[in-house]
Amino acid sequence: MATFFSKLNTGLLGKKPKTKLPEISRWVDDHDPRIFYQLRPRAKRITIKIDAAKREVVATVPRNAKNLPATKRFVAEKYDWILVQLEALVPPQPFVDGGYILFRGENYRLVCPGPRGHPYVDIEAKQIIIPARPDTFSGRAKRLLIREAREALSACSYAHAHTLGRGIEKISVRDTASRWGSCLKGTP
Repeated sequence: MATFFSKLNTGLLGKKPKTKLPEISRWVDDHDPRIFYQLRPRAKRITIKIDAAKREVVATVPRNAKNLPATKRFVAEKYDWILVQLEALVPPQPFVDGGYILFRGENYRLVCPGPRGHPYVDIEAKQIIIPARPDTFSGRAKRLLIREAREALSACSYAHAHTLGRGIEKISVRDTASRWGSCLKGTP
C-alpha cells in the first residue's frame, strides 16, 4: 500500500517525468531592428509573421538555436516581401485629445472636455467626447469604441438572425490579433 501511495504522490506511476522545455529566446536582427527571431522548441518550420500592432516582424526559429542561421537566411531571402508588408501597414491612429480617428467610415475628432462625465458620440459635430484624465484617455476611448462596435454588431446580427429565423445567444467584441470573427451555431 505504501508503494501505491508513493507512486500516486509523484503522479508518475512508473513513467519518466516530462522534461521542461527551455524558455523562449528572442534575438533582434543585426541589420533591421524591426525584425526579431524567436526560438520555439515545438515549431516544425520557419515562419515569418508581421505584428501590425507592434510594427515588427517575428521569425520563428524552430526546435533549437542551431536553426538560427537558416532562419536568418530565409528572412534575408524574403526581405523585399517583408519591407512591402511593413509599408502596407495602416498608420497607427493613437487615441489623443484633438486627434482624429475613422469611425463608421468618417473622420471624427476626439475631444476631452475634462476628467468627469460619460463618454458619448456626437454624430452632428462628428466628435467623440471622452471625459478623462490624460493618463486614462486612451483606455476610455478604446472602451467606448468597443461598446459602440458591440451595439452596432448586435443590431445588425439580431436583424439578420431574425430574417433567417435563427437566434443569437451572445455577441462579444474583443481586441484580437489573429481571429477577426467567429460564429457558433445559433439556436433554431
